[in-house]
Amino acid sequence: FTQNQGLSTTDFKDVKVGFTTKVKQGILMQIQSPNGEYISLEINNAGGVKFVVNVGEAQRFEMNTLNNGIDYTNNQQHVAHLWRTGEQSELLNLQVDNYPIARDVLGNIGDQILDDPKYLYIGNNSTNKTDRGFEGCIYRMSIDNIYPLKRAFQDPMPDYMYLYPKG
Repeated sequence: FTQNQGLSTTDFKDVKVGFTTKVKQGILMQIQSPNGEYISLEINNAGGVKFVVNVGEAQRFEMNTLNNGIDYTNNQQHVAHLWRTGEQSELLNLQVDNYPIARDVLGNIGDQILDDPKYLYIGNNSTNKTDRGFEGCIYRMSIDNIYPLKRAFQDPMPDYMYLYPKG
């Protein structure tokens, strides 16, 4: 990312990711800086969705959807929605479809912003082999007013985008 490409810091207010899967693990999307700090939206081992913040020298923050016996790895279409509210965007709301909203406060961990987002990974990240990432379908992704999947399939594709594995 660069400022011209639409995201200069991770002060986003609204993220949506559509997905379908049968596997209880996998990264839906991860925004990463060159020094390895990241913000991630993932499928957890219970079949829910989790939001992870690992930035600065603060402790890692993790927030999961309310389970209520719901397993989103049922091979049906779902949309995970994360949005931030509050005076300093410190209030987090995480919801899948129309199920109950999980709420938490991000204000207790110090640094909350990934200052130099460089990479956006969809379905995987730089530490995983490309054959061991998210298994399923990811669609309808948006980060505020940025639509990364739409950009990835433009013709011609922007020169700052790379798709792996090449197909």
